[in-house]
Amino acid sequence: MINPFYLKNTVYKYEGIFDEKLFTDKTFESYKYLKTQTKNYFKIKDFLISKGLFFTKISIGIYPRLGGFSISFIAKTNVNINDEEILWRKYGSPSNQGDQNHIYYRNKNDTEKFNTSKI
Repeated sequence: MINPFYLKNTVYKYEGIFDEKLFTDKTFESYKYLKTQTKNYFKIKDFLISKGLFFTKISIGIYPRLGGFSISFIAKTNVNINDEEILWRKYGSPSNQGDQNHIYYRNKNDTEKFNTSKI
């Protein structure tokens, strides 16, 4: 996985502590790019709570593409008492097939990838 924070020619980038306001607060610059993921965020947040997990870090890169912007981010959780953690990776672009929205569930033995629509 490429860290979107290090992508070249970004119009917006952020790497640091996860704050749900990045998705929900109109005063945050990130909101105009991430607002389409707010519903997914709350759905994933509820799932994380059931596993004793919460997002701790996020890396975001927004860069221009023909017809709009491409949005890329990776959000990472803590590791819970069962050695489980979650990565949420989003890549979206103006093209018809340029949308990926996946959860990576990792524990000490395995990594599983599934679409956010499965939560």
